[in-house]
Amino acid sequence: MIPIKLIIEGIFSYQKRQTIDFKKLSDNHLFGIFGTVGSGKSSILDAITYALYGKTDRFDKKGDNSNYNLMNLKSDQLFIEFDFVTGTNLDHYKVIVQGKRNSKNFEEVRTISRTAYKKINEEFVPIDKNELEETIGLSYNNFKRTIIIPQGKFQEFIQLPNTDRTRMMKELFQLDKYELYSKAKKVEDKNNEIIQTIKGNLEQIGDISENQFKEIQTRKTEIENTLTSLNSKHKTLLDIVKEFDRLQELTIKLKEYASREELLKTKKQDIDQLEKNIKEYEYCAIHFKSICESITKHNNKITDLEKSIKENTDKLKEHNNTLEIKSIDFNKTKTEYDKLNDYHKELDDIRKLSDIAILKEKIAKETSRLKKGEQEVEKVTGQLAQSELKETTVAEKIKSFRDSLPNIEELSKAQQWHLENDTYSKNTNEITAEIKKLSDSTEMVYSNLDSIHSTINHGNLEKKAYDNWPDQIKAQINIEEQKLSGLNVQLEKWIIHAGLKNFAQNLEDGTPCPLCGSEHHPAPFNNDELTLKVDQLRKEKAQKENEIKNLNKQHQQVSNLLLTLTPIKTQISTLQHKYSNLVEQQKQHQKNIVLKYKDQSLVKETISTANQNEKLIKNLENEHAAIKTSHSNLQKNKERFQAELLKIQKEVESHDTSIKLLNQQISEKFATKYAPYTNQQLSEEHTKIEAHINNTQKQYTALQKDIEEIRKKVDQQEGNLNANQTFLKNEQNDLINQKQLLEVKIKESSFSDASTIKQILLQNIDIDGVKKTISDFNKENELVANKVSELQEQLKNKTYRQEDHIAHQESLKTIVSEINAFNIKLGESKVLLDDLRNKLNIKKELDKKLSALTLRADNIKTIKKLFYGSGFVNYVSSVYLQNLCSAANERFFKMTRQKLSLELSEDNNFIVRDFLNGGKLRSAKTLSGGQTFQAALALALALADNVQSITQTEQNFFFLDEGFGSLDKESLDVVFSTLKSLRKENRIVGIISHVEELQQEIPLYLQVTQDEEEGSFIKESF
Repeated sequence: MIPIKLIIEGIFSYQKRQTIDFKKLSDNHLFGIFGTVGSGKSSILDAITYALYGKTDRFDKKGDNSNYNLMNLKSDQLFIEFDFVTGTNLDHYKVIVQGKRNSKNFEEVRTISRTAYKKINEEFVPIDKNELEETIGLSYNNFKRTIIIPQGKFQEFIQLPNTDRTRMMKELFQLDKYELYSKAKKVEDKNNEIIQTIKGNLEQIGDISENQFKEIQTRKTEIENTLTSLNSKHKTLLDIVKEFDRLQELTIKLKEYASREELLKTKKQDIDQLEKNIKEYEYCAIHFKSICESITKHNNKITDLEKSIKENTDKLKEHNNTLEIKSIDFNKTKTEYDKLNDYHKELDDIRKLSDIAILKEKIAKETSRLKKGEQEVEKVTGQLAQSELKETTVAEKIKSFRDSLPNIEELSKAQQWHLENDTYSKNTNEITAEIKKLSDSTEMVYSNLDSIHSTINHGNLEKKAYDNWPDQIKAQINIEEQKLSGLNVQLEKWIIHAGLKNFAQNLEDGTPCPLCGSEHHPAPFNNDELTLKVDQLRKEKAQKENEIKNLNKQHQQVSNLLLTLTPIKTQISTLQHKYSNLVEQQKQHQKNIVLKYKDQSLVKETISTANQNEKLIKNLENEHAAIKTSHSNLQKNKERFQAELLKIQKEVESHDTSIKLLNQQISEKFATKYAPYTNQQLSEEHTKIEAHINNTQKQYTALQKDIEEIRKKVDQQEGNLNANQTFLKNEQNDLINQKQLLEVKIKESSFSDASTIKQILLQNIDIDGVKKTISDFNKENELVANKVSELQEQLKNKTYRQEDHIAHQESLKTIVSEINAFNIKLGESKVLLDDLRNKLNIKKELDKKLSALTLRADNIKTIKKLFYGSGFVNYVSSVYLQNLCSAANERFFKMTRQKLSLELSEDNNFIVRDFLNGGKLRSAKTLSGGQTFQAALALALALADNVQSITQTEQNFFFLDEGFGSLDKESLDVVFSTLKSLRKENRIVGIISHVEELQQEIPLYLQVTQDEEEGSFIKESF
């Protein structure tokens, strides 16, 4: 997780909004946040943790009223905006926290909202705030232990109990995947469930055998033979019954068709009459229908035209009367309309008289404004003269101070030279001191080696050839082990002799010897020195074993001490090379000195004086700029006033010219008539004449339009009347012609008059439908006759006997019933056989599976025992913790000047190996405050490395709040060097502290100060 930007307002001591740009702050990979105790430094970390997790260490219990206590007492709202990137792809996230105080209840702070966003395609898209923890990959507690470590929490990891530390390791390294007991239990339960299912299936199958299968198969064969015999009888009877069915069906059909034939004979007379009617209707429709319809159509048209002619005549009379009335009104209006030009002339002259009066009023107002403007221009001219004098005086002062300023480029070069020279001196002194410390450490190791040399009993070791000592001691150990082996052989020999003595003492004549079997023992073995010899050899053996033990111990001590020398010598060599380079660089640097400023105090004095003069120049420049701005404004005002006066003068002259032109355009008589009128009276007279003109124009136009429209209507009605009269005459002629044609057609037909024909046509017969009815009757009649003949031919004088038919049907039913019964038995036999066959196959398969699952159950029990009680997870956690301890030692060993290293006890608690005391182990609780801080820092950095590996980020962030106050100057330098080296590891390190020495070493930092009235403020060093 890498922070980008933090905005805070209204949280703890921050009353006003403050912004921290972590991009600039972390350019050097190491930055600080400094300020006095209580200034608000730690509140920055609280804001970050609250944005990410919605809680802080200050208020982590119920009843803390965290919303109220989180907000600044002088603020009405709380605001946090935190931007950061994380993950392999460095995805950009934003969290916004907002809260408001209840305006009616000071102690009530409403719910504080947290909203999370993720940047996708250059836009921030809202996400669930609960995803933040998953995104960062750390819980709240582990975030405090590895990334942002608040006050009082830095040493927590090293002091955690074993159970809590194991739980933390599980969360950090996702060791839950090794919690396999529950999974093994599920596998076992599933396996047992399958076993029980298989056993249940076997119980359902029951006890079955191959003999049962063979018995049922024999019974099935017998049933099949019986069915073959019955099916043969069934076929013979079925043929006889089918013949009876055929005769029965033919006899019934013959009766039906004979009945239909009699019915058709009764309908024949009606069909003949229908055929006659359709012929008459067809003749009339062909010869008379169109003529009759044409006569009816002409009669209807004549009636409609006579009605239209009457309507046209009435409307024409009405339009002529209206036209006469409108013409009289139009002539009256036209007389007044012809006088409109005179009215317009009078209206225009009245408007000109009104304009003259308005212009005279404007001239009076503009003359007054002209006088006031001239006075204002005179006043501004005086102010401009004073401003020019003041501007000249200030400009001369600025020039004087600027001339006294030193050469900034030369001064800056001298200042930079002295800074670099101080840095060279400081670095060479530090390296010299470091070399001395390392040399002291080397001498201490050699001193320890010399003290070991004095305790060694043999004189084979060369006093200063320390590197050969381990091999020489090892050679001596081999010699002593060979001597010990010889002593063991001798001791074993003498012990056997002692055993023979015991046998000899117990021999009795007549009793067989247990070794040779002889019953006679003339000279039994006896040696009283045996016991003394065995005791002496045992003492020599114990003494030799002790010597070998001491030699092994000395070998271990020498090896450990020599092991510490290698990195120290490497460091000394590196520092000496670095020192040489620095001395050479400083010599080259001396050549570039600015001789004028050789004295560093002169540089500081000159810079101080120049800064004071710069401030004076800046103040004078601000004053000069203000004077110039004021002068420019006065000049603009003067020009504006002059332009306005010129504009007013032109307007007065323009008004005078307009009045003269208007007087020339009005007759003297008209002017005399309206001379007594006021401007208001002129306006009223103007309105009155204008209204008369408008009314006359509207009335004239309306009447003119009405007359035109009425004349159009008269012309239209006359045209319609003439057309309808012509159409009426044509229709009457056509009607006479159609009536004459009808009389000729009647004479040519068998009909006597037109009324009979009309009656026939009124029937409206469906010709196609009637013809179809007649055709269908004739077809059916023919069909029935043919069918009767056909059925009589098929019977061929055979007679159907119902009683014989029924007897054969009963016999057939009996046979079918027997066949069905045996088919059921056959089916049951087949089902039984298939069922037995399937069950036998299933039983074999289930027995095979049960055997395999039972073996698997035994294996699962063994696995379950391995994973019981998180034992496997604890083992994996121990491995991770051991790796973490090894990684931490890379830094802790250097921090302690190769004096201490961290190890793990059997119960996974931290212990310390002390190389100053022969590499002995002691509890981590015996470390001093500064040493505990160093150990905790090394472990925290190792944890952060692992977190970086887990989250798969190229860069990581580490924030440390306090902890430096417990260190002395030397330890502080070591820790700070360690922190600076982290920059090479692509890590960003932030430090919060009030220790002034750190602030001098860190170029990029934030200075937090607190004002009693306005709260905490953040000032950047860049």
